[in-house]
Amino acid sequence: MTDFSPVTLPRRMADGPVRWIQRHPWRLVVLGFLLGSSLYLAGLLANHHAIRASLIRVQEVTDPAFFRLPPERMPSEMQFERPELLGPLRAAVPDSIRLLPTGSAEQIDALLHWSVAHPYPSLANASIAVPEAPVEIFETYAVEHQRGSCYNDAILFAGFAQSLGMKARVVNFNGSDGMGGSGHTVTEVWSPPLNRWVHVDTQQACLLIDRTTGLPLSTLDVRERALTLSPEAFDRTTEIRQYPGFLIPADHVRAYYASRSVDLTVIASGAFETARQEKIGYRVSSWIEANGSAFGPLATQFGRFIRARFDPSLGRYRLVDRFTPNISYGWRARYPWIEAIWLVSGGLWLFWLVQALVRRRRRRSFSSDLDLAS
Repeated sequence: MTDFSPVTLPRRMADGPVRWIQRHPWRLVVLGFLLGSSLYLAGLLANHHAIRASLIRVQEVTDPAFFRLPPERMPSEMQFERPELLGPLRAAVPDSIRLLPTGSAEQIDALLHWSVAHPYPSLANASIAVPEAPVEIFETYAVEHQRGSCYNDAILFAGFAQSLGMKARVVNFNGSDGMGGSGHTVTEVWSPPLNRWVHVDTQQACLLIDRTTGLPLSTLDVRERALTLSPEAFDRTTEIRQYPGFLIPADHVRAYYASRSVDLTVIASGAFETARQEKIGYRVSSWIEANGSAFGPLATQFGRFIRARFDPSLGRYRLVDRFTPNISYGWRARYPWIEAIWLVSGGLWLFWLVQALVRRRRRRSFSSDLDLAS
């Protein structure tokens, strides 16, 4: 008589799986992979920005004065592109702007006014299938009339500025979830006459000006005012200088910065390096991202995440202060063995899947032979 007592029943129920694992121990790895990949895909679907942030190597800085240093006092990692590599961008800029004093407030203002009115397509033509090197972005904007994200806009404006001999860098407001999501990207241009960095927001087509001094603000100034001042105090101290055709309500711009600027990172090096973008992995993942809509939003997010592994802007400097959110940057870079285990397990899972399909086909073939013999 079978014993179904409370003592022996759990043991009898566990005997089957235990014997199965003992006969095929490698299947335990497969089950682990399936569980891990399911959690991974769930996280990717829920917040792929945070997962992309896990790839980014950041150096944390607690002194805000670091971000006000002139280019020549920046660390060696803060490299700036050589203007001679950006010839097509320089050729597109009108002579009236090129002849202005390099890095002057007038030149920065005129360059922003011209760029948002001419090479930048309408935001209605937004597309994710836009490259991340300034010359390629310009060609996409000017020839295909496709508009990228604020990230593409900021890189392109930095390229225009650098082609004129100015020093420029790309600054990310990463929001509270890391690498986009509720974030924003702007450009900062160094102005020697003003001896300061100037905040340039090409997507919102605006400069922010101090009403008392009349000087343009840096990105650090904009962030500090947006996060600490009341809306009334912000409007009283700060002028939002916008351009025709891109008139966004001032309260919207202020609220935009207040909600998106909590996490500030400056791209450290190689922001406009095109060599890495020749990698096959970058191009394949870009294609997945661009065509992901045909397979669902998860495919687009997955392509965007994989592309981040080939992104030429993996190094960043991050300001850490009382507003900085808790974002897990760089853990995949610090623990690459985790990804190695994931890939090996994935290979085993594919092997098991192929083997199962072959066995199923053989069983069907054997059953057909038996039917014919009978």
